[in-house]
Formats: sequence, structure tokens, C-alpha cells
Amino acid sequence: MEKNKLIDKLENFILNYWSGKEKLWKAFWLIGIVGRIFVAFFIVIFSLIGKSIGLTWSVAILSVLFVLIYIIWAFVSIWRCAFNTQNNNWGYVARIFISMDLFVGIYQAINVLKNNSLTN
Repeated sequence: MEKNKLIDKLENFILNYWSGKEKLWKAFWLIGIVGRIFVAFFIVIFSLIGKSIGLTWSVAILSVLFVLIYIIWAFVSIWRCAFNTQNNNWGYVARIFISMDLFVGIYQAINVLKNNSLTN
């Protein structure tokens, strides 16, 4: 019974952000900033463990998939929650930030793939 409540809360949490029902400050700061710090920390720890046991490519592939899923969810959430604020200008700022962040991320991904330095 407790597992079902926890799963329901997690599902509601994910879906509320995805569908744009949360306030912008929560989506931007909690999901976009703090969440990405936690994801980065998790990836570093996961990569160190993977390197120590010799699973660099497996860890790299899983890390990339995890980051992509999280970033897509975070960006869509922030985009859809952008105007859930008292001042709509913050919504435009958030959308510009997300757009710029997306372009920088694509540029970095291209450079990583070009240099084949995913696990170096």
C-alpha cells in the first residue's frame, strides 16, 4: 500500500511539471537548476564506479540516456510552466534561457561526438 502512494506521488510530481501545472519558480529553480546539479553529481559518481569496474562505455551510454531523459523533461516542464507567474516577462526570460541552453547543449554534444571523448 505504501509503495502505491509513493508511486502515485512521484507520478503526479512528474506529470504536474510536464503538463505545466506548477509555478515557474519551482520548475526553473528546483527542476532546472537544483535538479541538474543532482543529476550531474549522480553521473560523476556513476562514472567513477563504472571506470573502477571497467564498464566505461556501458556507463557512458546509460549516463547519456539518463541525462537526455531528464533534460527533455526539465526543458519541457520549464517551457510549459513559463507563464505560471505574476509577471509574464519572467516566462519569456525562462523560455529564452531554455532555448539558449538547448543550443549550447547541442553544440557541446556535437563537439563531444566529433572528438569522440565521451569516456576520456
